[in-house]
Amino acid sequence: MKAPLMLAALLLLGWPRAAAAADPPDTRPRESAEERRGVKLRLGVRFALLFRQDEGYFRDARVFAESPSVTTGGAHLANDAIPPAGGVHLEAGIELLPRLSLMGAFHNVTNGVETGDDLKLSLNTRAWTLDVRYALVRLADEASVVVFQVEPLVGGGWYRLKEDFIDRALFDGTLTKTDSSLGARFGLDASVFFAGIGLALGYAYNYAPATVRDKLDGAMHAGGHEINMGLAARF
Repeated sequence: MKAPLMLAALLLLGWPRAAAAADPPDTRPRESAEERRGVKLRLGVRFALLFRQDEGYFRDARVFAESPSVTTGGAHLANDAIPPAGGVHLEAGIELLPRLSLMGAFHNVTNGVETGDDLKLSLNTRAWTLDVRYALVRLADEASVVVFQVEPLVGGGWYRLKEDFIDRALFDGTLTKTDSSLGARFGLDASVFFAGIGLALGYAYNYAPATVRDKLDGAMHAGGHEINMGLAARF
């Protein structure tokens, strides 16, 4: 009587182990340390160049300025390439979901032509934008100390274009024109991080109808092609 009972007990004790051994291995992809982390704060400080959409505006400005120079380089002739506007691009945001981020940014870039202190034409674009970015490519080591990512972005915001004109030979003070509009922004951003601090390089096209016109119907728009690069952080 005891032998059958002992045999039954051994079978019962061994059954769970046999069943566990028979279970197939878990083949589900494991999340990396980077993917398991929660909401992340993102910050950035970059230098930006904006190649505005110009419809004869700088051509007219150079015609009326003898040997004009521009804020981003040396002397330029009437047929030289349009100088880009230079300035700062500041951004902050959060990574709401793995790879998906919401970023707000402030852009401030300026350029113009001048001849000493007597004649000066300055154009300034400021923009307050909000965009969504998705890390289409993200490569990280096992501990996520080093992270490389490429993010398409799309968004929009408020753009303001301001013209300041000084001509001491004709008048005192400064003549100012401004125009503002909503605009759209889309592009591509690449960044590499080491322990949360990194470098970023971005391109974006800004569509902004805000426009300043001269008396010869030359026009300069607030938007255009933007290239930026600088420091970035993820915490």
